[in-house]
Amino acid sequence: LYAQAAVFVLPCEVAANGDRDGIPNVIFEAMAMGLPVVSTTVSGIPEAVHDRRNGLLVAPREPDRLADALTLLLKQRPSWARVLGDHGRLWVETQFDARDHMQRLVRQMQALLTPPAREPVTVMYVIWSLEVGGAERVVTLLAKGLDRRRFAPIVVCLNQRGAMADEMERASIPVVALKKRPGLDPAILWRLARVM
Repeated sequence: LYAQAAVFVLPCEVAANGDRDGIPNVIFEAMAMGLPVVSTTVSGIPEAVHDRRNGLLVAPREPDRLADALTLLLKQRPSWARVLGDHGRLWVETQFDARDHMQRLVRQMQALLTPPAREPVTVMYVIWSLEVGGAERVVTLLAKGLDRRRFAPIVVCLNQRGAMADEMERASIPVVALKKRPGLDPAILWRLARVM
């Protein structure tokens, strides 16, 4: 489907409960296929999509600006769309080269296989909540997959615990909910520091 597309569009937004994507993998996939990406300025997306360098970014919940960006790439400046797609592909290739990452992964695996010489190291996963979702499933799998002889996982939810918290606790992984208040809640930093 990527090969048949002219542009990849993913207008992410922040949900009513504050939940949001980090950096969706499909953005990297589209870039790797040389597609120009049009997305929103939500969460970590601007770390991958650099506006007007390897894609276009618009504010969330602004369909007119999203339509303008698509019109620009599809009708007004299709040659620029190809340039953005090429730049996106180059960025993904340089930032996520498989050979470099495999070498780093092998080194990390070798370090993990070295027998522990001390008490387990606490590993804290910080996530918005443990509601059912992709990032939440990844955190659950990572935490449950740790070698408990070497690591002691804990999950901190910035908001509520969520439906997957029970699964974590059945695996003897503590879950702490900081219950962020709506809007700006500077006290959450103090609560997070206290847990640390």
